[in-house]
Amino acid sequence: MPVHLDNSIVIRSSPEAIIEAAYAVERWPDLLPHYRWVRVVRNEEPGRRIVEMAARRGWIPLKWTSLQWRDDAAGKVFFRHLRGPTRGMFVEWRIEPLESGDTRVTIEHELNYPIPWIGPLIAHYVVGELFIRPTARRTLACFKQILEQAG
Repeated sequence: MPVHLDNSIVIRSSPEAIIEAAYAVERWPDLLPHYRWVRVVRNEEPGRRIVEMAARRGWIPLKWTSLQWRDDAAGKVFFRHLRGPTRGMFVEWRIEPLESGDTRVTIEHELNYPIPWIGPLIAHYVVGELFIRPTARRTLACFKQILEQAG
């Protein structure tokens, strides 16, 4: 059974600016202090690419490879983790304009460790709550600060 985690924040910025920032992962290390490096490994068809990403959760280094793509019309950026401890994880950034003029950004993670009995516990409590949720929370908080300051 997959484990589902989500983080959400409201940002005073346009959906277009947020989608651009979310997709431009190669710029994340310059913007987000917890990202060590990001490298575009290869471009697939237009709007789809393989990216290698490395971040830090406290002093613990994290590294993974993802297929990344976007759907501007739907206000979404997607990742499918191909390598690393979160292999198989599906990530969706959902960017939704609000009536107030602000934008709600939600990052949803779906992870499945196919190990009977203990897999869901590891996925939720170790990988999800100790690594994924804090990293996503920090990413959203940094984007909020950066995009709101940019006006």
